[in-house]
Amino acid sequence: MKRSLGSGRKAFTLVELLVVIAIIGILIGMLLPAVQAVREAARRTSCLNNVKQQMLAMHSFESAREHFPSAWNGFGDVAGYSNDRGEFLSPWQQRFGNFFGWQAFILPQLEQNNLYDTLDLTRGWSQADVGLQAGVAPSAQRLPGYRCPSDVVDDEGHTKYSGDSGELNGRSSYVMCIGALSHGKRNNSELPELWGVGWQDSKTTFGSMSDGTSNILVIGERDNVKMSSSGDHGALWIGRQGWRRQAVSGQGPESATDFGNAPNGTNAGWNIASSQHAGGATIGLGDASVHFLSDNVNLDVMKRLCAAADGEVTGAFR
Repeated sequence: MKRSLGSGRKAFTLVELLVVIAIIGILIGMLLPAVQAVREAARRTSCLNNVKQQMLAMHSFESAREHFPSAWNGFGDVAGYSNDRGEFLSPWQQRFGNFFGWQAFILPQLEQNNLYDTLDLTRGWSQADVGLQAGVAPSAQRLPGYRCPSDVVDDEGHTKYSGDSGELNGRSSYVMCIGALSHGKRNNSELPELWGVGWQDSKTTFGSMSDGTSNILVIGERDNVKMSSSGDHGALWIGRQGWRRQAVSGQGPESATDFGNAPNGTNAGWNIASSQHAGGATIGLGDASVHFLSDNVNLDVMKRLCAAADGEVTGAFR
């Protein structure tokens, strides 16, 4: 009698099936890190491109205005400046206003003219009086070009400061370098040789960048994840909020032992360079070149990069 079709085939045993599944699991386990590495490499490349576009926009701004954008506008000590409720403020009160920042100033150079036209740069910004359609204010806009793909936070790209009444503001992953010194010393006009490119109402020119544009750090990446976990607040593309100038700027190490201001250091609230990338953070130099600043960079070299006119030669940092 003939055997039925397939009756001579040998089936898999349970042990053989488990072995095959185990082998497939091992292969997937070996493949996943490689896939994740490729994805992170793509995110890092995107981050570098973001900084490149912003540096080119700064150069275009400089060509039109003959100076780089200031880190934020504070209207100096002009008497009569009004806040967002139309109330006139004293020079002391002006220090705590919501002022537009450098990323707002370069919106036209990044083909964001429609958004830029909604901003009234003659006064401070707020969620209350600069609304768009459906009540969405300019400060709440999410701009992908201002966000590093690796900089992911649980509020989907928005941040809220303690003084807000519930409003969310669009985050940024990048800040402008004020120099290699503390906020207080720069505010008191101390150590001008360590000043950076951007500050309140600064109008830095190429001529004043005497160390050479290829030796001066202008833009640094900011890690919002680290800032959120430390109780600080992330950067805002629209500008400074209240007294918190870390929303638009960051500082470098004042000394060669200031480990808190190293890339990915502990000083997340004021640092010029930190990121979710492994091993360093993205920076942009005055010549519009972009680089990945290593966590292992010599802090004295980093200090020289952040100072625009200290007369010191910058060592290798790449």
